[in-house]
Amino acid sequence: MSKEFLIEQLTNQLTSSFGATINLDMGEHGIVHIDGGQLPPIVTEGSADADGTIAMSLENFLALAKGELDPMGAFMDGTMSVTGDMGAIMALQNALSD
Repeated sequence: MSKEFLIEQLTNQLTSSFGATINLDMGEHGIVHIDGGQLPPIVTEGSADADGTIAMSLENFLALAKGELDPMGAFMDGTMSVTGDMGAIMALQNALSD
């Protein structure tokens, strides 16, 4: 699986606006930007100004997108790191669980 699969999964899962912008930083695999101020949210490859950033490996982002990785557990054990507005990150999590 690839970054393109992640973009496709997020595009399919995010059906409502959540009012924030998020960068998903996958290190050597690049960055995916989510504009949650749009309806539906727009998911694109590349970095842009964002309210918050989530960093972890591509493999873990894919596991998260498939529901195989618990986001809170990943945050608590250091698999995932978060910078910026925690409210924006939580808004993304809520939008993904809708």
